[in-house]
Amino acid sequence: MKLRLHRMLDERWDDVLERAARAAAAAVDAPIALVSVLDDRLQHFAAHVGLPPELEVSRAVARELGFCRVVVDGHRALAIPDTVESPALRPELIDAFQF
Repeated sequence: MKLRLHRMLDERWDDVLERAARAAAAAVDAPIALVSVLDDRLQHFAAHVGLPPELEVSRAVARELGFCRVVVDGHRALAIPDTVESPALRPELIDAFQF
């Protein structure tokens, strides 16, 4: 798993993934968009638009806190108009990073 994750987060993919994040943000007029990769402990932000500075530095959150688990568990795309009002999201993440 680590080898596959390492390849996915390889610098050669940076431009492609960053373009995908920008396109996703623009398509739904969202202030934040993520291209994420999950491992058994973390949600890694392979590319992003609009992350708070603390997350931009770490580029990861605990898997159980991240939004990606909602997508994986639900087997569908996720767009959240208002994170504060969403029952699917963990309040700790919203409170910690002011989403």
